[in-house]
Amino acid sequence: MLTPLAYKTLNIAAEVDLPRNGRFETDAEGKRTGAVTGPQEAIIALFDKLPRPTFEQQVEGTKKFFRELNRLAITGFVDPGGNNLFFPDYQAVLKVWREGSMTVRVAYSLNGQNAGSEFEELQDLTQLLPMGFGDDMLRFNGIGERITWAMNNNDKPGEADKSKYYEIIKWAAERGMTLTMHWPRDASVNELLTLFEKLNTEVPITGLRWSIAHLSDASETSLARMKALGMGWTVQGTPPVEMGRRMEVPIGAGTDAHRVASYNPFTALQTSLGAVREPPGRADALRFYTLGSAWFSRDEKKRGSLEVGKFADLAVLSKDYMTVPADQIGSIESLLTMVGGRVVYAAGPFK
Repeated sequence: MLTPLAYKTLNIAAEVDLPRNGRFETDAEGKRTGAVTGPQEAIIALFDKLPRPTFEQQVEGTKKFFRELNRLAITGFVDPGGNNLFFPDYQAVLKVWREGSMTVRVAYSLNGQNAGSEFEELQDLTQLLPMGFGDDMLRFNGIGERITWAMNNNDKPGEADKSKYYEIIKWAAERGMTLTMHWPRDASVNELLTLFEKLNTEVPITGLRWSIAHLSDASETSLARMKALGMGWTVQGTPPVEMGRRMEVPIGAGTDAHRVASYNPFTALQTSLGAVREPPGRADALRFYTLGSAWFSRDEKKRGSLEVGKFADLAVLSKDYMTVPADQIGSIESLLTMVGGRVVYAAGPFK
């Protein structure tokens, strides 16, 4: 039995282990729920405290996670760049790919990991990695979502920050690379769009499918500038997607998983349909997660919708997404998932 002093000691130890700027979540009665919340750096630091699995465990864990995604009707996704996931960490998924054991299609991006040397890293990594290198199961999809640390989440970047960033995006444009950039706030997105517009006069980017991720409070003015540049918008949560849809801005929806949110697309769908500001219809919301997202990996002619000539990637759902009560959408899962005509998941026996 623990004494009050022991409880106090345990609480102090827990507070010491809590990452900087992190905090324990509490319920209405002030009791801790077991969850830790905080800004990005706190969540990253929290994950860094977890024990590192062996390479064999990483490979096995990757296969199990892909099966879990299949259970949730996912047949493919776009990785916009592994924040706090270093280049050697991709060896596990590369091994699964080499073995022919992939059960989801992955289009991945590279981002700068070390502040100040991002350009050199990207140049070194892509010397023999041209845009689109790979196959229909695993393919290089450009750079993002953090191009440089200095510009990441920076509402007021200095001229030196913008100059370094511009050097990288010009290099990427010259090589025909897709690029996505994390930018949360419309109030400062002019800093980013001005650089893109300047670049477009030197090296056209309108056909490269560049995009901005998040931008949860996007304005009509910003979306119009993005559309003029041929850019797309990758969204999470409940941004004003209906306005973007009417303006014909390419929109791909995602979960922002899995460190900061559930990786379950049906949880995300249920949330997006409950948006206070212009919620999308069910068909449009689903389209953002399927055909919309396929645009960002240049796959919309191969997948994202059930049409003759496209891959046989499909899922049989446990409930009818179009008619089930809205508060039950998050509980939907797959009974059977196929990728390329091959069954990769089944909830029970099948013939």
